[in-house]
Amino acid sequence: LDIQIITIVIGILTVTATSLMSLYISSRNKYSMKALLVGLVIGVGEIFLGNTTGILPTWIKYLLPVSGMYFVYDVVDSKFIELGPMALHTPYVIIAVAIISILVFPVLTIKNYNRYEN
Repeated sequence: LDIQIITIVIGILTVTATSLMSLYISSRNKYSMKALLVGLVIGVGEIFLGNTTGILPTWIKYLLPVSGMYFVYDVVDSKFIELGPMALHTPYVIIAVAIISILVFPVLTIKNYNRYEN
C-alpha cells in the first residue's frame, strides 16, 4: 500500500513538472508548432534514452521531468546512477528533479512572459 501511495504522489509530481516544462517551452518559442515539437522530442526522447547505455545518456534521461513515468520499475530494479565516486538511487533523483522542476519552471516562465510585455 505504501508503494502505491508513493507512486501516485510521484505521478502527480511528474505530471505537474512535465506540464510546467511544457509551459516554459511554450513561453520560449514564438511559434506554437515549434513548442509542440520540442516538447514531443523531450517526451519521446526519454523513451529512446532508456534503451541506451552509458553515463551521459542515463543522466540526461533522469534529469528530464518525464523520467517519473517509470518510477515503479526503478524502485523494483534498484537502479543507480554514478556521480563521481557516489552512486545515487534513481528514485531519489526522479523525486529531486520533479521538485526542482516544479520550483524552477514557473519562475522561468514568468520571467519570459514579463520580458515579452516590456
